Amino acid sequence: IWDKHVDREIEGTSFLRCKIQLEGAADYAFSDGSSWSAKGPIMIFLYQPAGYIKRESIPCGTRERSVTLAFPVYHDRIVSHGCDDEAVSRAIDNLTDCLFLRRMRLPPFAFELVEALLGTNPGSRHYDKFRKAKVDEAACLILDTFLDSFDAPYSSDLTAREMRQVR
Repeated sequence: IWDKHVDREIEGTSFLRCKIQLEGAADYAFSDGSSWSAKGPIMIFLYQPAGYIKRESIPCGTRERSVTLAFPVYHDRIVSHGCDDEAVSRAIDNLTDCLFLRRMRLPPFAFELVEALLGTNPGSRHYDKFRKAKVDEAACLILDTFLDSFDAPYSSDLTAREMRQVR
């Protein structure tokens, strides 16, 4: 629970960030004039190029349960995924020197994963190994979800997996 109002500016770093929010609320405004709100369970992908400013505002008393992971984006790959993957090529085309935001409903894996990451006792004997394994798992699932979103019609609120089941 945020014990005071948060109002901060964060400069872009050219990383693709994914926030998995189980609960919480925040308002965001960007230096290009765009703004949006994130309330309740949501998965947010944000690419904020260097130089773009994000203003984040979180009301006092907001209970937040979320995890954010950041992935480096290069001109020819996202982390270790290269442009030989068509989805990576489409993604990189959308991440070229402009603000990119994609909001999605939470995929089923997100709840369990975030709960596991937030619920682990930092004093436990194998905490670091467990946390690293869960972060690695999260990174794989999150990147697949992001890349799959370029294969599925964006206007849909269905995941790529659900789209394949419908077909």
